[in-house]
Amino acid sequence: MPAQSGRRVHGRALCWAARIIPLVIGFWIAAWVMIAYIDALLPHDYEVENLYPLAGLIWLVPLMLAAIAWKWHLIGGISIAVATAAFFVYFVLRPPYEAYSFYIMYFPWALVFLGGGVLNLIAWAGERRS
Repeated sequence: MPAQSGRRVHGRALCWAARIIPLVIGFWIAAWVMIAYIDALLPHDYEVENLYPLAGLIWLVPLMLAAIAWKWHLIGGISIAVATAAFFVYFVLRPPYEAYSFYIMYFPWALVFLGGGVLNLIAWAGERRS
């Protein structure tokens, strides 16, 4: 019986918001950074320093975590929150060269992504109560 009541909750607006928000943010973060890395690989009139060409793949992590959260709210919500916290700690302890652009461009996206992780945890708690 509890599995059926959990299924009813699993289709509510909160559950869909918990699924869609991190997935959209994860997609845009991954796409934005990958476009920048592809642009760095293209020939330019000036030299672009790209020390770690595969480092751009780390930005696929938010997309993967959002895909996990689509199916499993608890695991996805915890992993999104932990990954975002690690992101904050890393950039606070070792800010990038242009720290101003980080705080203006990446920090708000990371906060929305963290909110999606918390939303997944709330959706999981709602499923458990029903």
